[in-house]
Amino acid sequence: MNRLPLPERAFPLLAFVSGMCGIAYEVLLGRALHNLLGDGFAVTSAILLSFMLGIGLGARLAHGLWRRLWLIEIGIGLSGAAIGLANVSLTSVMTAALGWLGGEQWAAIALGAILLLGPALLIGCSMPLFAGYDAQLAHKGRFAAIYALYNLGAALTVLVVEFGLLRIVGIQGSLLVIATINLLLGAILFLGLRQVSKKPPPKGLSASFAVGAQLALILGSIASAVFQLTMARVAEFLMGPFRETFALVLAIVLGGIALGSALARAPGATLERFLLAAVGGCLWILGGWDWLATLYARHYDAFAGLNDGSSVSLWKLVILAAMMGPAATAFGGLIPAMMKRQDNVARESGHLLFLSATANAAGFALTALVLHSRMEYGQLLFLAGSLPAAAWLLATALTPLTVTVALASTALLWGQVEYGWREKDLYLGYTAFHSPRTLKKTRRNLVGQQIFKSSRDVVSLSRFSGRAWLFFNGYKSISLGNHSEVSVGTLSAMLAPRAERALVLGLGTGKSASAVGKLFAHTDVVEINPVIIGLQQLMSGYNLNLPAEQDVTIHQADGLTFVRSCPQPYDLVVNTVTTPLYFSSDKLYTHDFLQDIRQCLTPDGVYMTWMDSRVREKGARIILKTLQESFDHIWLAALNTRYFLLFASLAPLQIHGAQRPGNHPALLRFYLEQEGLQPEWLPHLIINTDPGRYVRNKQIPINTLDKPTLSFAMSGSSRRGFDAFNRWLIDQFDPTALRQSIGGGLDANPLRTMLVLKNQLGASSTLVSKARKALTGDIKQLPIQIRETRMRDLESMAKRLPGPENLTRWARWLAGQGECDRAIPIFQEVLIHHPKRNNIHLEMGICYERMGRRELAAQALRLELKQDPWDADALHRLGTLEILAGNERSGVAMQRRALALTKKRARKPR
Repeated sequence: MNRLPLPERAFPLLAFVSGMCGIAYEVLLGRALHNLLGDGFAVTSAILLSFMLGIGLGARLAHGLWRRLWLIEIGIGLSGAAIGLANVSLTSVMTAALGWLGGEQWAAIALGAILLLGPALLIGCSMPLFAGYDAQLAHKGRFAAIYALYNLGAALTVLVVEFGLLRIVGIQGSLLVIATINLLLGAILFLGLRQVSKKPPPKGLSASFAVGAQLALILGSIASAVFQLTMARVAEFLMGPFRETFALVLAIVLGGIALGSALARAPGATLERFLLAAVGGCLWILGGWDWLATLYARHYDAFAGLNDGSSVSLWKLVILAAMMGPAATAFGGLIPAMMKRQDNVARESGHLLFLSATANAAGFALTALVLHSRMEYGQLLFLAGSLPAAAWLLATALTPLTVTVALASTALLWGQVEYGWREKDLYLGYTAFHSPRTLKKTRRNLVGQQIFKSSRDVVSLSRFSGRAWLFFNGYKSISLGNHSEVSVGTLSAMLAPRAERALVLGLGTGKSASAVGKLFAHTDVVEINPVIIGLQQLMSGYNLNLPAEQDVTIHQADGLTFVRSCPQPYDLVVNTVTTPLYFSSDKLYTHDFLQDIRQCLTPDGVYMTWMDSRVREKGARIILKTLQESFDHIWLAALNTRYFLLFASLAPLQIHGAQRPGNHPALLRFYLEQEGLQPEWLPHLIINTDPGRYVRNKQIPINTLDKPTLSFAMSGSSRRGFDAFNRWLIDQFDPTALRQSIGGGLDANPLRTMLVLKNQLGASSTLVSKARKALTGDIKQLPIQIRETRMRDLESMAKRLPGPENLTRWARWLAGQGECDRAIPIFQEVLIHHPKRNNIHLEMGICYERMGRRELAAQALRLELKQDPWDADALHRLGTLEILAGNERSGVAMQRRALALTKKRARKPR
C-alpha cells in the first residue's frame, strides 16, 4: 500500500476524537431536548431509546457506507450545529407541535425521536467504520484498541463538557465547538484517507459468531442496561439527584468500556471470563456498599473544604469508580472479547454493536417500564449480576460443573442482597453521607418509611425520630409537619391583585397549593412527578385536605412546557419547585422561563419564587439579578433566617387581599391554632421592598437555559449560607420605611412587625433585635407594651376562634404572667368541651398552688393523674402537697415514684 498523507499511527487519535464528539452530542442534545420539551419521563425515554436504537441501527448499516466515513462525520457536525443554531425556532416549533398533538407523552417521545434519531444513527455508523479503517491501515485486527480509545474519548468528554465547556460557552456554544471538531475530522478523513475509503473489504469475507455467544451478548447487554440505570439511581441517592451525578456515572460506564476493551486484548481474555467478572462486579457492589458509603462520608467534608467544589467532584468520581468500575469494565469487555478473529471488522463489529445496542435499549425499557416500580434496588443489582451468570451458561458448555458455578454465583448474589446490602440507606437523603457522624445518626433515627415508585421516580414518606419527611429521588425535601409552606401560598395570595386565577408550580406536600386553592376561584397546579400526585390523598391530613378542593386542577406536566403554552393569564403564579440544584427544576429559575412567566401573568399579576441558604452567596446574587432583568418590582419576605420568598411584578406591588385568609374558615383555624398568629399579620414578614439593589453589578451573570449559571454555582460547593446577603438585609432593614413602602394591609401597632418576626424567626434573630431598637418611645416601657399587646392578641384569637388551642394558649400565658384568677375560668371552659385534654388539670393545679389554695390544687392534680398516671410532674407536685398537709409517708412515696418515672424517661432511647 502506498504511503498515505495521514500517518498510520495518527489514525487512533482520530477515533479518540470521534468518540469524544459522539458522546458530547448525546449529553448536549439531551440537555437541549430537555429545554425544548421538559424533563418528563417521556423526554428522558426519547433520549435514551433514540440514541440506543439509532446507534444500533447505524452500526448495523455501517459496513455498507464504507466510502462515506468522512461524510458521516461531517453529517454529525452539521446536525449538531443546526440544532444549536436553530434553538429559538425549535422551541416555537416544538411547543406548537406538542400543543397540536395534545401534549401527550407519546407526542413528546415522537418529537424527541424525530430530532435525535438522525444524529444518533450517524454516530452509530462511526465506530465500526473507524475499526474497519484501522484494520486496513494496520494490516491486523486491533478492534479492541480502537474501541477502547473511542470510549476513552467519550468518557473524558462527558467530564469536560459537564465541568468545563458548558460552564464557559453554554449548550449552544458547546454544540458549535463539537460540531466544528466534527467538520475538521471529516475534512481530515476526506483528504488523508481516500486510499483506504476506496478499498472496502471483500463482501464475502466475514467471521461468524456462535449462536450461544450472540445470545450471551444479548443477555449480558440487557444486564448492562439494568446495571447502568440502577447505579445511576443509587448514585443519586448517595450523591444527590443532580446533573453532575449523572455525568459522573456516565463517565464511569464509558471509562469501564474503554478499560474492558483494553483488557480484552490479553490472550486469555474471553467472553466467558468477562461475564463471570460482571457477576463479581455486582457482588462487590452489594457486599461493599456499607464500606464504600462510610468511606465516602468519612472524607467528604475534607474535600468539600478544599476549594470551589472540584475536589468534591473528584472524590465522588473516585468513589463511583471504586463502586461501579469492576462491573462496568466487565460489561465493557464483552464485544471486544468476541472480536478475536477479525476478517471484515466493519461488518463484524457493526453486527455485534447492533445486537448490544438493541439489547441495551430493551434493557432500559424493561427496567424503566416494568422493573423499577416493582423491585428494590438490591434486587435490581441481583438481576444485573444473575443475568451474566445465565449468559455464561449460554456461552460455555452445559455441564454439571458450569451449572453448579452459575447457581453458586446466583446464591452468593442473593446472600449479599439479604445480608450485605443496606436498602434503607438509599432513603436517608444524600446529605446524610456528608460525614460519618451524620450517617450514623440518620441511620439510627430512621424508624420507618413508605416507598412509592413509578417508571422513573421514587418517593418515600420517611419517619425520622417521629417526624415524617417527604423524600424523592435521593432528595430529602421537607418535613410534613413544617407549616411554612402554607404561608408561602397564603402570603402570595395576599399580594395578588385579584383572587380569580392562580397557577402553582410544584405540588410537593400540597400545602402551598392548598392555601392558594382555598383563596382563588380557580387554581391550576403543575407537578412533574406522578407519584407525588398520587400521594396527595395520603397526605391530606398535612395539606389542609387539598384533594377535597373542587376548584383545584392538578396537571402532570413539566412547568417549563406548561407555562410556554399558558392557556389564560393568571393573577398569581407561585413557584414552589425544589432547589435549582435538582436536575429537573433548574430550568424554572432561568431568564428564559421568567420571560414566559411574564406572558402568563396579567399585566399587574404577581410571580412568587424562593431561595434558601443552599443557593449560597453567588446563587443568591444570580437569582436576584435574573429576576431583576425580567420584573420592575421585587419584594422579599423571610419565612425563617435561611428561607426567603421573592415576589415580582411588572406593576407596583402592594397588599391587595389582607383579609382573604381570615375570611376562609380552614385557613383561619390553621393560623390561630397551629401557628398562634392571625393570618392578617403575615405581610409583616416582608422585610425588603427592593432586594435588587444588592446586585446592581454588571459582572453578575444571568441564569439562562443555554447557560444555567445558577446550578453551576450551587454545584461548586457543599457549603450552605449567604452571610453577606443576610448582613445586607439586616443593614437595610427599616421597619418605619417598610410600613411606608408596603402601605395598607399592615397592623397599625408598631410592635407588630417585631412580634411577628420573633414568632417566625426566633427571639435570637438579628432582624428581631433591629426591629426592637427601631421602636419609638421609652425603652423602659417596651416590655410593658409587649406584654399588653401579647395579652390582647391571645384574647383576640381566643374570642375569634374559641377552640381548645387558642383558649389553652391564652390561659397558659395568663398563668405565666401570674394572673391565675383569670386563667382558671378559661381552663375550666376548655374542660367543659374537651374533658380529656392533656395537662389542663395539671396547669390548673399549678395555678391553685400559686394562689395558696392547696386543696383545690391537690384535687386538680389527682384528676390529672387519673387521666395520665405516668405524669411525673403532677405526681411530684401532689407529693409535695401531701407532705405539707402532714401526710409525709404518702407524699415521699409519690415523689420517689415521680423520680423513678423521670429517670426511666431519660433512659428511654429517642
